[in-house]
Amino acid sequence: MSLIDEAVMKSLKKNLGSLNENYDVRSKPFELTTDLLSAKAKAVIKTIYEKSVADLNEVSTLIDGAQRDEDAGSGRTAFRDLKKEEQRLLSQSFLLANFLENIDDQNSTLNMDALSYMRLSRDWGTFDEWQKDFLACATRSRSGFALTGYSKLLNRYINLCVDDDMGGIPPDFTVIISVCVFDTFYTRDYLLKKETYVRAMMKEINWSTVEDRVKKVESSLKRKD
Repeated sequence: MSLIDEAVMKSLKKNLGSLNENYDVRSKPFELTTDLLSAKAKAVIKTIYEKSVADLNEVSTLIDGAQRDEDAGSGRTAFRDLKKEEQRLLSQSFLLANFLENIDDQNSTLNMDALSYMRLSRDWGTFDEWQKDFLACATRSRSGFALTGYSKLLNRYINLCVDDDMGGIPPDFTVIISVCVFDTFYTRDYLLKKETYVRAMMKEINWSTVEDRVKKVESSLKRKD
């Protein structure tokens, strides 16, 4: 039986590429065309994304051979450490895939009648307020991600500040926008100007991709009603 539940398996298959029966995650190929990142920065992003997926597969293999009945009196075991690392890599790989899908649109436009515009404006009061809040989350994330998504617990869209440990993502949270703020992604081009990098990525958000994600969220909510 898979170590990942069915819902996560489906997300991985869609967002990371393909998954075989042995829990072998394969990264999607991508080609960043943006002029807002240098060729060297793009190479770093590609390397980290592919390494994240490769590390996830390696951890999966180690878990298969890990001793599950070892003494846990100290509260820490090799099996537990591997499971924690699996959790981190699952989140990191998934969010990196989302990031690569929802940026790099040099013709980025968002119409006021778009569902994504209306939902973000509704839950933040104005679209500008969503932008300010998202930017604040991104600049305060410690080499992690800024996320916008729908929280089923709160029945609204919220922004999250995710650090490099990939913790703090609440249950029943569906990502619609992901911007990665790993230090290695932006310092080569923007030095310590994280906010300048984030603004650059936000300028090229692929709103068509975001719109599709919002429509899926809204469709799932209607089915439950």
